[in-house]
Amino acid sequence: MAARKPNKQSAVRPRKAAVPPRRSCDLAADLEDLSDSILDSLVSNVAVVNSDGTILATNKAWNRFARDNGNPPPDAVSAGANYLEVCRQAAANGDPEAKFAMEGICGVLRGVRSSFHLEYPCLAGNEERWFVMDVAPLKGADRGAVIIHSDITDRKVAELAAQTSESMIHALLAAAPQSVVAMGEDEKIVFINGNVKDMFGYTKEELLGKPLEVLIPERHWELPTANHKAQLASTQKGNGLSIEARRKDGSLFPVEIGLGAVQTASGKLAVAFVSDITQRRQMEQIAQARAEEVRALAASLLTAQEEERRRVSRELHDQICQQLASLAIEMGGLVADEAISTRMQSRLKALQARIVRASEETRHIAYELHPSVLDDLGLVASLRDLIHEFSKETKIAVKFTHNALPASLPREIASCLYRVARESLQNIKKHANPKNIGVALTLRKDTIVLTIADDGVGFDMAAITARGGLGLIGMQERARLVNGKLAIDSRPGFGVRIGLEIPLDQ
Repeated sequence: MAARKPNKQSAVRPRKAAVPPRRSCDLAADLEDLSDSILDSLVSNVAVVNSDGTILATNKAWNRFARDNGNPPPDAVSAGANYLEVCRQAAANGDPEAKFAMEGICGVLRGVRSSFHLEYPCLAGNEERWFVMDVAPLKGADRGAVIIHSDITDRKVAELAAQTSESMIHALLAAAPQSVVAMGEDEKIVFINGNVKDMFGYTKEELLGKPLEVLIPERHWELPTANHKAQLASTQKGNGLSIEARRKDGSLFPVEIGLGAVQTASGKLAVAFVSDITQRRQMEQIAQARAEEVRALAASLLTAQEEERRRVSRELHDQICQQLASLAIEMGGLVADEAISTRMQSRLKALQARIVRASEETRHIAYELHPSVLDDLGLVASLRDLIHEFSKETKIAVKFTHNALPASLPREIASCLYRVARESLQNIKKHANPKNIGVALTLRKDTIVLTIADDGVGFDMAAITARGGLGLIGMQERARLVNGKLAIDSRPGFGVRIGLEIPLDQ
């Protein structure tokens, strides 16, 4: 069966109904409504004036402000009123901003100015507010202008607060007793106080805008980082940076710099507080020289004392003790003489016993002054003998350990080690009340190390150091005399550990 042809009439689409064209008056009305809507949607106060300043139109914000403010009255600034007359009247009443506003608006209306901008304060009710006036020419056949007043009170208050803060910062920096140099982010000097001229010899005009290197040569900086300028620009806070500064005449002098940072309206400033420490450095050098002299004197006294101890000990041991021993022997011979009466023999025996005790006490004094075993048998034997005597007196066992030492030690080193060990054991006997004591003498590479530790009551290091006991000072001075390092570690209830390290390659 042949296919049926489509019906031409059914294939024709229906035509849309024709839209009647809008009349030009209706379009103009819509545009006017749109313009009014745009004006009313703006939060700023907007008015349109013609060439002579007569107000043609205002938005809702303008009308609301005129109604709430009341000065001038709303009808004086509504459509049909002359805005230039309002400005002229305010200027006549002594408002300087009103005069500037009138001149700016007239300039735009005459085509002399392309725009006008003015910030001004305004008393709105009982509150002072800030506004900015912007005037732009009205485009069209007839001259006119659009006047916009925007409330900038919040921004202006913040700016005034920042200016007040910045003025206060400048006043404080200017009153600082040090020389103050402030740098901007470009690392150029933007502020100096009056002390800079006295310290460096430059005037303010000679330094503003110059880099910091004018005052502090980069080659003389001793800051810990490689990028010195970056450190100053980032203003990491620091005090007591010792740097050499340069005066206008080129001479160098020591200064101490404290770094800080302040935030201003124009940006972050790096601030350097510079103090001339020439006199202080001289006093430090004098004090150091005096301290070295005192230290040298103390070393000489210790050396002389040790030599004198050795001499007196030797004389007591070799002379007095020998004579007392000889006297005791002779006295024993008399006691054995049968020709002497029993009563006399008894008195001689008592006298002989006293001579023997005097000899023993003299020998003990000689040993205390300087143990002859230290010279005769060496350090290890002397320490072993010292520890034996200590244990016999205190009834406390002492563990003594040592490894192989050089065949002979310098006399000064051996004497220092022995004296520190003796002083430490004396302090333990007087104050520590320990249960266990250990003494170790070891050789580590080219350093001899003496360690004395106990588990006694301990003590407060800060208190002992502040009190400055002569025993502790004596040990420190003896250690310093042989380039040794003395370390004392103690806490109340945790015992004491004393370590003395002396290098042998001196």
